[in-house]
Amino acid sequence: MSKEPVVQQEIVTAFPNTKEVRYDNELNRIPIGFMNESEQNIFFAILSQVKETSERKTKLSFTQIRELASFQKTSNKELIKSLDNMTTKLASLNVRIHNQQQIIKFTLFPTFQIDGDQQTLTVAVNEDFRYIVNDLAKGFVTNFDIEEFTSIKSKYAKTAFRLAREHENEVFDVVLKDFKELFSIPKSYRPTDINRLILTKVSKILQEYFTVFEITPVQDEKGKAHRIIAYRFNIGKRILRNLDEPRQISLLDD
Repeated sequence: MSKEPVVQQEIVTAFPNTKEVRYDNELNRIPIGFMNESEQNIFFAILSQVKETSERKTKLSFTQIRELASFQKTSNKELIKSLDNMTTKLASLNVRIHNQQQIIKFTLFPTFQIDGDQQTLTVAVNEDFRYIVNDLAKGFVTNFDIEEFTSIKSKYAKTAFRLAREHENEVFDVVLKDFKELFSIPKSYRPTDINRLILTKVSKILQEYFTVFEITPVQDEKGKAHRIIAYRFNIGKRILRNLDEPRQISLLDD
C-alpha cells in the first residue's frame, strides 16, 4: 500500500491569536536595532503570532498586522513598503548564533509572501531558527505584551526594553562593541553623543516601565585615558502599566 503524501499545513490565525511576544533569549543577541520603530513593531507583532506553532506557515491579514503593530498609516502601500523594508534588512544580517566559530546568514522568514490583492502576509519560520520561537519550554525566554512594546516611541528604547525584560531586577554589562551593534549606534557618535542623544532619553522613557532603569558607562581604569569599555545596565522590577493610558510623545528622532 502506497503512503499518502504528506501535506504541508498552513494556518490562518484567528485574530487575536495572542498579544504576547515570547522568544528565546538568543534573539536579544542579534542586532536588529537598525530597524526603525514601525519595522520593529511589525517584526515582533509577527513573532507574537508564529510562536509555539507546529504549522509550517502562518497567514496574517493586513488588518491583524495593523492592529498588533499599532501601524497608524492607513495606506496599504505604506504597510507593504514597511514589510518589504523589514525583511530586506533582516536578510542582510550575518550573525554568530550558538557556534561562535561560524558566521550564519540570519534568515528567520524564508517565506515572506505579501499579497496586496488579498491583503495578507504569509510567513514561514526557518527550520534552523525555529527554536527561537518554538522551543520555549526550557525557560530562557524573553516575553512582553506587544501593546506594551508598541507604546515605546523610540527604536533605541525598544532594544533597551527587550534587554531589560530579559534581565529584570539585575545589573549587567554589555561590552562596547556589542552595545554599538545591538543599538545600531551611528559610527559618527562620540561617547558624549551617545550619552546625550541616546542614554539620557532612553532612561527617561524606560523609567516609566521599570522601578529602576539606568545605563552608565564602564571605564577601563587601567588605561591612561579611562576609555569606555562597556555600558552597565541597572534594571529594577517591571512596572505593570495600564495599556489604555495615553501613548507617549516620542523623545527621539529615529
